[in-house]
Amino acid sequence: MTVLEFVKNKAKFHSTMTYNPEKKSFIMDPCHCMVAGIYIIMYNFNILKVGKAEGKYGLHGRLSSYTHDLSKRVNDKSVQLYERVMTNELKDKTLEIYTYQVPAKKTTFEGFELELHLARSLEYKLSKQAK
Repeated sequence: MTVLEFVKNKAKFHSTMTYNPEKKSFIMDPCHCMVAGIYIIMYNFNILKVGKAEGKYGLHGRLSSYTHDLSKRVNDKSVQLYERVMTNELKDKTLEIYTYQVPAKKTTFEGFELELHLARSLEYKLSKQAK
């Protein structure tokens, strides 16, 4: 399955994204999903980013980080990348973001209850294929 097929058949459209140059961040709908997962940012059916959200607040936590005011983080490489791309080749363009929930699975290993997080592996496979 290609990444585009995955997006079409498995992922859920979350929101459009537009760049706010004053805040050096994005405007999009809030994500209320507290489950781990992956997200795919696209423009015109081109994959721009495949990312993972495995933190405590899942997709909500990761996607909300794209909307915070990042204007004071001038040395942050991601902020510099957003600025460069969104003020040049993607200036005034509307992106789309898709999500796919990958809940942790519980298992017992050596007598311990553990959680298996698969979002990292899925993100790695999809990112590698998207390049």
